[in-house]
Amino acid sequence: ANGVVLSDIHPGNFAVTPDRKVAVYDRNYLLKLTPEERELTALFLNPSASGSAREEVLCRYLKIDAAPDPERARLEIATVVTRMGELDWRGAQQGLFRLRQMGVRPPLHFTLLLKNLHALNGLARKAGLKNLFDVIAA
Repeated sequence: ANGVVLSDIHPGNFAVTPDRKVAVYDRNYLLKLTPEERELTALFLNPSASGSAREEVLCRYLKIDAAPDPERARLEIATVVTRMGELDWRGAQQGLFRLRQMGVRPPLHFTLLLKNLHALNGLARKAGLKNLFDVIAA
């Protein structure tokens, strides 16, 4: 809600207190998201957001128009967006790797956000939920 996220999400950085509140440890590594990163994150956490809206915001965020081959990069962005919509974080990270090979340099914040979404999805499954979207819907 305030644009600040923990940059290292894993089970050891969270605990549930006796009064059922979540305690967060290791808060020395917080990311302050830009408004554009907040918009991007909100889109990817909204299971009903359209793929085209996600692609548009991600292309703008990654400055695809300045890429050596914008059309090829847009095709890869579509793949990354599809993988993220399927909660296939590994596939999305592979897409980012291919974008880097094309001369597109995703900001570190975005790479960390992907890593964190992957970790949150794993935590949701360990808690007995189907995936991260189930947490959001609850």
